[in-house]
Amino acid sequence: MIHRFPKYYKDFTCIADKCRDNCCRGKWDIEIDEDTLDLYEAAPDDIREKLLAAVKVKDEVPVFKTCKGGCVWLDKDGLCGLYASYGEKYQSEICRQFPRFSEYFGGVKESGLGLACEEASRILFTCDDDALLAEEETEGEEYRSADFDESLARIIFRMRDILVNITLIPDTNNEGLVKTLYGICEKFQDMVDDFSDGEDGDKILSSLKDFEEEYSWEKINETMISPEYALERADAVFISFSELPDIRRGFDEVLESIGKRLEDESLRSNAGKIMEEFDLYIYKNGRYDDYKRFIRYILFRYFAKAVYDRDVLLKGKMLASFFTFLKLYDITRWLNNKKSFKLKDRISTAKIFSGEVEYSEDNMQQLFEDFLFDSDCF
Repeated sequence: MIHRFPKYYKDFTCIADKCRDNCCRGKWDIEIDEDTLDLYEAAPDDIREKLLAAVKVKDEVPVFKTCKGGCVWLDKDGLCGLYASYGEKYQSEICRQFPRFSEYFGGVKESGLGLACEEASRILFTCDDDALLAEEETEGEEYRSADFDESLARIIFRMRDILVNITLIPDTNNEGLVKTLYGICEKFQDMVDDFSDGEDGDKILSSLKDFEEEYSWEKINETMISPEYALERADAVFISFSELPDIRRGFDEVLESIGKRLEDESLRSNAGKIMEEFDLYIYKNGRYDDYKRFIRYILFRYFAKAVYDRDVLLKGKMLASFFTFLKLYDITRWLNNKKSFKLKDRISTAKIFSGEVEYSEDNMQQLFEDFLFDSDCF
């Protein structure tokens, strides 16, 4: 099996007690997988009781008990007492893997780092080449299912490569880039529909060969959006996010802060100047291309899922909405910080966004439904 991952993937090491927002704290439940629970029940007598005493069942799912706002195993130094006492094999699978994620596509396993982790977020936004993917042979059986098609997978991976390569064109306007990528996803969706209707996969691949050459710096930067449109899209995206079913960890305060800014008539009437000033600030401070890194992260993590659901346009909608909300959140943070936005802010907003949205199945499902049936955001 081929294991594919961003070059920076292997740079990750948990910073443990140095983390300002330990993943073992928070209002989420840390699930215990079936194999780990079986291991607890079969553990030696001297530790079985301690292991099982830390487990409770919530909504028919075994999870670790909590104490003082964190996992019961979290010690006073911010370290895992379970790991320290009994070793890695007794940790739940999610504890061993987070913030890593993996997807399987036939003979390919793709892995990455989720931005809900502070250190993973720092790595993404500071590494030398976030777009570079590495491959290596790894053990494991090919993943095959009734809805997997090898020819379609080749098409989807090629489409993703094209989108990523377009993000690498230097000095493109971020809003113009996102609008361009969304438009390309609309065209790609037609190709996927043609494939589903029986068109030859090699023919579609051939038509993609010269596709990215159509998109130049000039073409992207001509695809600008007006301040009025940007504000309209921000309103629509904010409504979708403010109605999420699983709002936690102080995210309600984040949404309230953003909402107040959107309701401020003086800010709305000067939206164009504010966005221009923010863009100029982050450009001068080396943070403008962070959004392109974020876009490539979203593309790598989600676009290939179209191999299974054949919905490329949905991925384009996700990309546009996630970008819009993150930038809206960033501008709010910048205004609240008296027009200051540093690396620590970049890491914080991306991490909070990811933890509240990407790591909540209920929230992601709600957003998917909004993207499928509501065109106001696009």
